[in-house]
Amino acid sequence: MTIQKVPRDPENLEMLRLYAAVDPTEAVGAGLRDTERLDEFLARARTSLERSIATPSRMHGLRAQAMFRATLVALGQFQLLIDEDAGDPYYDDDIGRLAPPDFRIVDSAGDALSIEVKSVKLNDPLKPFGVRKSDVEAWRRWGELTGAPVSLALWWAIPGRWTLVSLDHLQPRGSKLEIDLPHAIVADEMSRFGDSLLGTKPPLIFRVHCEQEGPIDAETGEASIRITDTEMLVDGRKLVDKLERRIAWVFFRFGGWEAEQELQHGPGGDVTAIDLVACPPGSDDERQAQQEFASVGMLSSLYAALFNEATLSPEGDVDQLEHRPEPGELADLIPDNFWERPDRVLPLWRFNIQPRNPEEQRTRGGAPPTGSPHD
Repeated sequence: MTIQKVPRDPENLEMLRLYAAVDPTEAVGAGLRDTERLDEFLARARTSLERSIATPSRMHGLRAQAMFRATLVALGQFQLLIDEDAGDPYYDDDIGRLAPPDFRIVDSAGDALSIEVKSVKLNDPLKPFGVRKSDVEAWRRWGELTGAPVSLALWWAIPGRWTLVSLDHLQPRGSKLEIDLPHAIVADEMSRFGDSLLGTKPPLIFRVHCEQEGPIDAETGEASIRITDTEMLVDGRKLVDKLERRIAWVFFRFGGWEAEQELQHGPGGDVTAIDLVACPPGSDDERQAQQEFASVGMLSSLYAALFNEATLSPEGDVDQLEHRPEPGELADLIPDNFWERPDRVLPLWRFNIQPRNPEEQRTRGGAPPTGSPHD
């Protein structure tokens, strides 16, 4: 399966459509070629852009939509992905209010799904995410009329996790419907589009070999070094294969492990290597130590970390709304035949997690999801 982008011309066609769609308030009745109407449009467009850029909630909401789209493209497991909330939809008001969700996607099996994206930025990750019942009903009607049922794609900023949940999993509370992170993880359908949980054996080490040039300065404690080589190690074993090094590097850079610096010294006391050692949180816990592997994170979370780095400033402000991945680059990260390689060194587990149906989840209270390990 190869994902391709349909060519569009936003600078010309989309800009012209926007110009025609914005009715003038000053140059009323002016034609499209009228300079007064054009000047008014440009002034209003600048004002609108400046207002939007200065509104953090709007910027983060649009960025979350772009991140989810990019994540699906990077996973590459679908037949069609389009913006659902574009254009000017009309509907019969007798059936009740309708609201278009953000996207429509046709999965690899040919089943259509509409998706509304929400960013959940709660200080307490166990606090439920809530949405108005009237909004849910408006999405549900849309799904019924279009034949593409609506699900919510929730970006939990803490702990940095995507979940895709059917509206049926939301639970009523007052005028809202809610779901918390544990239940969203149980109901998560991201595996439908190729997402999976990955694990390996800690620690991951990025080693920088060096030669110390001259003695350490007695006053500053500084010394000059020359880098001679780099290498990746996992569980104490050096990775030589290019694919294994790439996988380990992605885990090291974008996984959820914490890295600390360690210095290696030669017989004379000179620094011979600088190790950046990444271990999972709680790796000193006895149960973690007894486990054969440790989770690095979901594939979608690895890409989200990359997307955040590309679009957010160090202070957390939105610098960019888009980061365009290579289609299927997450799927290509770990080929399906990786475990068949007889000479592989990198220990790797992949869990394809399936959601629990809503009735079973409500009956049993949302136990952890089941998975299929693959080493």
